[in-house]
Amino acid sequence: MGYISSLLQNPRATILMILLALPGRMLALSLHEYAHARAAYKCGDNTAAMMGRMTINPLKHIDVLGFLMLYLVGFGWAKPVPVNPRNFKGDFRKCDFVVSIAGITMNLILFLAGGMVMFLWSGLLIKNMVGPEGGEILRQGYWLGADFVGMYNGRLLGYLFEMLSYFVQINIVLAVFNLFPIPPLDGYHVLNDLVLRRNTLFASQRAEQVGYIVMLALLFSGILGEAISFVTQYAYQGLGTVVAAILGM
Repeated sequence: MGYISSLLQNPRATILMILLALPGRMLALSLHEYAHARAAYKCGDNTAAMMGRMTINPLKHIDVLGFLMLYLVGFGWAKPVPVNPRNFKGDFRKCDFVVSIAGITMNLILFLAGGMVMFLWSGLLIKNMVGPEGGEILRQGYWLGADFVGMYNGRLLGYLFEMLSYFVQINIVLAVFNLFPIPPLDGYHVLNDLVLRRNTLFASQRAEQVGYIVMLALLFSGILGEAISFVTQYAYQGLGTVVAAILGM
């Protein structure tokens, strides 16, 4: 509900933030689902392709409620890509694992690529301002705010940097969130394929209903947000440390 209170207190800044975050969040969700569809197609299942889901067009993937949740609670979802395991060629469990991990892998790749650009951009500015000693800022997983970037590189590039930062953030959040082994998340399929190895690849409808209740409980208790923040902070620190070494800071 933080965005609602922010909208009431500072509508102009909040609307600008929503607009700047919009492209990256739509792209991250679309590429996540596209990766599922592409992996399923490679494994022999063309169900998603036939339904027009093997595309990065956001209109094919975005779930309105799931997208709104991104702004209300910090994470959300898109329309699940339809998969028919009976079409898989070869080991059906291996194929299910490949399809399930594809979306998470896509988000991690996007996080690493976008994060490297973001930290390099920020690191170069920090180095110019305070010298090599500024490397500690990067190693702690922090980067310059868009306002600082705008001061040194111009307002337009400041907005571009802010869009990049939102894109990086949503990708690592989606990757970590989907790793939770709770049906119907991708993490449940990964757990089932590697550890549980049940005869059925999909959780029952009742299990998915329980999964939603568990996720809501974790959300409102704050556990889910804290767990995601814990992992993402270490991810930022890792990227910052690598960039600091590259820049000799």
